[in-house]
Amino acid sequence: MQKITTEHLENLIERAEYHRVPNTTTTLCSLILKTGFVVNGQSACIDAAMFDEELGKKYAHKDAFRKLWELEAYRLKSEDVPFVWHLSPDDLDYMHGTLEKEGFDYAFFGYSDFKDIENDHFHILRERYLNARKKLAGYLGWDS
Repeated sequence: MQKITTEHLENLIERAEYHRVPNTTTTLCSLILKTGFVVNGQSACIDAAMFDEELGKKYAHKDAFRKLWELEAYRLKSEDVPFVWHLSPDDLDYMHGTLEKEGFDYAFFGYSDFKDIENDHFHILRERYLNARKKLAGYLGWDS
């Protein structure tokens, strides 16, 4: 697991844009990430007489940055968690039975399922499927 640093998060940000809601003390900050994803933060001052635009931007940015930190922590933690198939015992029995009867290649994608697809296109799809089935077999604990 990586450690999240301020520098790491700053490297994700392409730019920050600010907007003050007209006739209010609310300031919005949008952090536009290099991926195009946007993380929003806001700040508000209770007393309009004490409103400071630069402080509003500072605290709105801080709020958006905190949200980005949480999102990045979730993303990194999710990478550490292996994908687990949650299949009922009946589903597993059905899948095993189909595999024994029909074979792995056509248990899920039989040629008859693609009768309207030209032969060349079927073989391209099948090749992609065969590559993906290795991963599926690993998830289900079957030999590929």
